[in-house]
Amino acid sequence: MSFTSGVGARRAVPLRMPGQSRDDEIKIMIDRRVLKDFDWSFLAAVIVLSLIGVMTIYSATRPLLETQQSSFYMKQLNWIMLSLVIFFLAISLDYMWFIRSAYLLYVVGVVLLVIVLVAGRKGMGAQRWIDLGFLSFQPSEFFKLFIVITLSRYLSQMRNGDGLGLKELSKMLGMFFILPAVLILKQPDLGTMLMVMFIFTSMVLTYGIRKKILMTVLVIGLIALPHLSTRRQTLRASAII
Repeated sequence: MSFTSGVGARRAVPLRMPGQSRDDEIKIMIDRRVLKDFDWSFLAAVIVLSLIGVMTIYSATRPLLETQQSSFYMKQLNWIMLSLVIFFLAISLDYMWFIRSAYLLYVVGVVLLVIVLVAGRKGMGAQRWIDLGFLSFQPSEFFKLFIVITLSRYLSQMRNGDGLGLKELSKMLGMFFILPAVLILKQPDLGTMLMVMFIFTSMVLTYGIRKKILMTVLVIGLIALPHLSTRRQTLRASAII
């Protein structure tokens, strides 16, 4: 095994597997800035808050009798540990991998939303989770991240100096918003759909939109707001019933 350092903070670590020639070496890029510039105090604060949450769950769900077993706090601990592993894996990856895989991640997210409607687990009047037996997860939560990555790539490749026009905005709505919004509403999960809409709107406004289109969107939004509020109350009532 050999180490070579280049300009900048990255260093290549060539690894040669048994039976491979030097030309077949596998190179793994390790970014030393991940450890050097990482805000460890912020991570410590997050862990402390998470542990406080675990203690709160334990206090609220501890068994009244010795024979009873409560595992809610243990489940929370398991999720915290899994989250830390995924967190460090994510920051160790080159962000360009996410850019290259943006459209694939979007397709995966939409497919998961379809699977929820076909074979998802029902609970409290909603069908939002995929149950794998050993764990269940909510695909719409992952989709929030996927749409941020996808829109980032799409908008970065556009060359509209005067902002998005009606044609570009309609194309983006058709490609990245309407289908997932309908699938999420079918669960039903109005809160997540509104969050996805907020993400979409925020990123479009950050990129830039023509004033005439902006005023039109604002008027439509103000007209639709009372209907969305009524719809959300109806969904809450049906979930309680």
